[in-house]
Amino acid sequence: MEVNYTKYSYQELLEVKGVIDKQKYPERYQRLLNEIEIRIKNGETSTIENSEMDDDDSSVLWDSLVVYNFKNRYFRIAFGLFYALVSVALLTQILPAFFHTKLANLPAYETTVDNIECKQYTFKQDGKNYTEYDLKVVSYGFTFYVIDMKASTCKNTANRINKGEKVTIWYDGDLIYQLARQNDVVLPYQYLKRYVWHAKVNNSFSFIIGFILFVSTFFDLLLIA
Repeated sequence: MEVNYTKYSYQELLEVKGVIDKQKYPERYQRLLNEIEIRIKNGETSTIENSEMDDDDSSVLWDSLVVYNFKNRYFRIAFGLFYALVSVALLTQILPAFFHTKLANLPAYETTVDNIECKQYTFKQDGKNYTEYDLKVVSYGFTFYVIDMKASTCKNTANRINKGEKVTIWYDGDLIYQLARQNDVVLPYQYLKRYVWHAKVNNSFSFIIGFILFVSTFFDLLLIA
């Protein structure tokens, strides 16, 4: 006996789609999908917008909309471009954190120190107390940092350089890659680059999580496109 889905309401079609055995009745399932697409195209979905829908109904409606929209060639192209652009934008924030800029390619800022100090921060993580030492150099309103240094190195550096002393700072953003005064390299590039790497990775952590969530959420749709 052949089922006539044209006599079903849109809500009933969604309920049938949630329980039908599509492996056992593939032709019937396809006719059901075709009828749902027709109802969506005719705007019948508006009749259930104000009704209470459980999670299964919402999932069925989403699946139906996806099936219908992805049959549109321009929609598939637009979605592919959207996916590519967002992915590239996130990767441009993530990938630079994992690569070091060579010292020769870094800007060197010759300046006078207005203030230099070793800042101590205490914070709790996973139920444990941690202490972090950051070197902070201020000059003409600009602030540069070395994040999470060894306590002794941080304090010694702050004591070695005086206010008003001329220094050269090789930097990326607000992170110090090398610090020197006259002919004396106080903090060399080879020593500081690991601290820069650690700080950059921590700063990009939210972008990494966002990228993983974005890819995992929309990858199946990309395959359909």
